[in-house]
Amino acid sequence: MKKKHFYSMWAKTLTTAVLLVAGGLTAVCAGWSVLGLYEGMNVQEIMNPVSYVDSEQAQRYVRQEVYSQLDNFASENKILNGIAYNGDLTVDISNLDGGVKAETKDPNLEYKLSDLDAFYNSDGYPFLRWLTETKHEYVYDEYEENDVVDSEDDESSVAATEAQTESAVDGSQPVNIETVDISDWISESDDGGTADNRHPEAYESYQVKCYNNGADVLYGNGLEIEQKFIKNINGMTLAEYARTSDQMNLLSTYYDNLLDAARQVHALVEQSQNIEKQFANTNVYVYLVNEEDGSVFTNVPAWKTEQAMSLTQVEEQYLTENYSAPDQIFYLMIDEAAGKVSTPVHYMNEEMKEIVSDVLGDGNWKIFVGLDTNYHCKTSPSYFDSMFYAFYKNTSEQLTFQGASGEKQINVFAAMWVFLALAIVMLVLVALQTGRKPEDDKIHPVLMDRFPIELLMLKDIILWTLLVVLYGTGFACVSRNSSYYYSMLPQVTENVMVRCAICGVLVAALFAWNLKSYGRRIKERKLGGSIIASIAHAIKRTVDASRKTIQNSYRAQKANRQLLIAYIVLLGVQTIFMWIICAFGFHYAGGMAFFFFLLMILFDIFVYLKMLKSTSGKEAIKDGIQQLAAGNLDYRINTEHMSGENLELAEEINKVRDGVEKAVDNQMKSERLKTDLITNVSHDIKTPLTSIINYVDILKRENIQDERIAGYIEILNRKALRLKQLTEDLVEASKISSGNITLTMQEINLKQLVKQTNGEFEEKFAAKNLNLICDLPEEQMLIRADGRRMFRVIENLYNNAAKYAMPGTRVYVTGSVEGDTVVFSMKNVSESPLNFKADELLERFVRGDVSRSTEGSGLGLEIARNLTVMQDGTFDLYLDGDLFKVTITFKKISKAEPGPKNKQTEV
Repeated sequence: MKKKHFYSMWAKTLTTAVLLVAGGLTAVCAGWSVLGLYEGMNVQEIMNPVSYVDSEQAQRYVRQEVYSQLDNFASENKILNGIAYNGDLTVDISNLDGGVKAETKDPNLEYKLSDLDAFYNSDGYPFLRWLTETKHEYVYDEYEENDVVDSEDDESSVAATEAQTESAVDGSQPVNIETVDISDWISESDDGGTADNRHPEAYESYQVKCYNNGADVLYGNGLEIEQKFIKNINGMTLAEYARTSDQMNLLSTYYDNLLDAARQVHALVEQSQNIEKQFANTNVYVYLVNEEDGSVFTNVPAWKTEQAMSLTQVEEQYLTENYSAPDQIFYLMIDEAAGKVSTPVHYMNEEMKEIVSDVLGDGNWKIFVGLDTNYHCKTSPSYFDSMFYAFYKNTSEQLTFQGASGEKQINVFAAMWVFLALAIVMLVLVALQTGRKPEDDKIHPVLMDRFPIELLMLKDIILWTLLVVLYGTGFACVSRNSSYYYSMLPQVTENVMVRCAICGVLVAALFAWNLKSYGRRIKERKLGGSIIASIAHAIKRTVDASRKTIQNSYRAQKANRQLLIAYIVLLGVQTIFMWIICAFGFHYAGGMAFFFFLLMILFDIFVYLKMLKSTSGKEAIKDGIQQLAAGNLDYRINTEHMSGENLELAEEINKVRDGVEKAVDNQMKSERLKTDLITNVSHDIKTPLTSIINYVDILKRENIQDERIAGYIEILNRKALRLKQLTEDLVEASKISSGNITLTMQEINLKQLVKQTNGEFEEKFAAKNLNLICDLPEEQMLIRADGRRMFRVIENLYNNAAKYAMPGTRVYVTGSVEGDTVVFSMKNVSESPLNFKADELLERFVRGDVSRSTEGSGLGLEIARNLTVMQDGTFDLYLDGDLFKVTITFKKISKAEPGPKNKQTEV
């Protein structure tokens, strides 16, 4: 398809229409599948619907009901040991697991089942429970004979209580009697008790006798409860038995056993008396026989016979119309001893044998479990599930299409994925078509593309929420176990499917809309404006400005400290004032008062930041003036966050700085011109000077006999050589000061260089009667420098000493290694007075001989200093009276230090 057809209006309309249809059909198929899943069907059953008896839901229901019945049977088996209930049967409460058939029973702990059940239904059960759990609260640690008995009752009730306590422990009287409200304990009892057995003096409250220890509290109060409500088969209470047998420490355990036995016997009685009720509340029938002891367990009254039935008899009754419908049979029958299995649901055999053995114990079990497919219990989940499975299966069988080989049933679950794939293909086509037109390849935005991205996202959230709610409420009416729902199942399902179709079309339309909206922005590489981004940018600018203001405020410590104190006082007064307003205002308009309070706080913060900004600006101006006064012409006051007078003042100071910088630049330019002039003139002088020296040399070779003329020639030669030396020094000094030299950095031994220089200047020093004292370390003085330039430095220092040192004195040369630093120093006594500063001596053309009678140029020390600094060393000059001292330092290097030995450095 050509682009002009693909991007045409009819193509876009067709794509959208197919998308909407595919979306609706996908939603209908998905809704039908979700409906099945909601009712407990699995995917296989949705794809191939089955009847309820063939479903996993039926298996789960049967398994759940069997577990429930086995729990009841386990309680019955534990106490009755498989025989029918009889109230005259007895159990030992200390051996309840032995049941009524226990081999040995202690008569003092033996009770009738009817007595235990009656005790559970009386007030005695909650009273005794309450007493065993709270007895420690009525133990008094100290007792004096003169203590007054505290009681809220009248004198008659106190007298009655004292009479009842004559049988207490050793005949002792209680320490105190407390009246306690225990009505909550009665209401929380397992069965609430019966009115006939209510204790007349303890219905709403109970008079608790308090003693000095827990055993007496338990005995004194428990004895009264037992005498009123329950006794063992000998007519004796547990309290009396524990006292007479000296087992008071076991009385608490006896009472716990009594309470547990009463609870379990009551549950057993309820189960035995309500078997008809249990049968009416389930559609699963169970019949179990243990051939080892003949015990029979069943929840079907008709199968509860004196003589155990065979499984064949049970099966015959189950297959009648009373328990199963035709062609709807679900049961399993296992005779484990005979090894016979007869069941349509054989896959549950092993599982059912394990369930029975785990709950009721091992034995030769005969098992029959059947599902009543007539569903006599209309409130059971199985009844409603069977109706839904039948409806789902019948409806699915009607969804057919005419194929080549006849009618075929539609697989709704598979159709859902087919329609979903078609919808996805259409969405891809919509994404490709969006923003394009047949006439060109440009993206054509619409008005909505200018909206902020957050509005589109908010629109999507709202619409998607509405669609989810609309889709979900369609299934809300599907209420399981509802007779109304199942009676209206066709109509309800039809409404659900219509709602699913509408939701599917709307979802497809919303997807298409979103693809068009976001697709055009993506293709244009513009997501459009963003409200959040704009707000974030504004907040960032505000935060940056505030942060800058706070940072600058640290410099204005004194002013800001005063400002902060004043502001805190102001804020404190405002806070107190606003608190008063809010305290009174909340009674009338609390929300507005609180909102006004917040606005005031924000206003105070704004005012403080403004004041802080002003103070910080003044401090920044002060720093700028100090930097300018110190000669730092590179410093410029930042005026980005200034305003008002501070901004004007800072800009004027910056203009002053620019003027000073221009003046300095002009001065530097003038200095460079002077240096260039000296260099150029020196070069121009060298040419004629060389000719003069050459001609003087020729005259000296002519063997002139006139001594006067020969003397003139010698003077001319000496002056010419001095002028040559001066010119060379001047040229070299100019090159060094302008940086126009090349240094060859390499590893050199300064110690060896000093020794070599000592030898070369030995004659000069001797000629002036100077004694050289040299002190060098034993270790090597290795540095990285230019050997030729370094020799020039040392040579200049030695020449300086030879020219200006006082004859007959000593010249001291020392070398040392101090940590990672190599130090060289040279000192001597000057022949002429040194009546100037050391810095002046380092200037050009300044010599130690103020009369300038010597032949120095005054450039030697400056050349030495500049060369030293260029080689990363230090050059320090000290003058102390007539003492002249120079110290040079370099960084020491080791032989193992990596790095090239030769390095060309252009300076």
